[in-house]
Amino acid sequence: MKADLLLIDERQGRKIVYHFGIPHIGWLGVLLQAKQEKVIPLVKPILDKLLYEVGFWLSRKRYHHKLQLAGEN
Repeated sequence: MKADLLLIDERQGRKIVYHFGIPHIGWLGVLLQAKQEKVIPLVKPILDKLLYEVGFWLSRKRYHHKLQLAGEN
């Protein structure tokens, strides 16, 4: 496919692609990149919706860390 990046969030899958040197990104990385490229204005509302309405899981520590990286904490 000649893709530049693999979108993957499953832990075991990430270990495998890392082992093979395949560039990859997860859903948090997509949100951060979208904000950086001004595709979205804020990460927090989307992140909160994914966590509290859709059912994605993220540790509290990682939640705050990603918001800090987005400049929203």
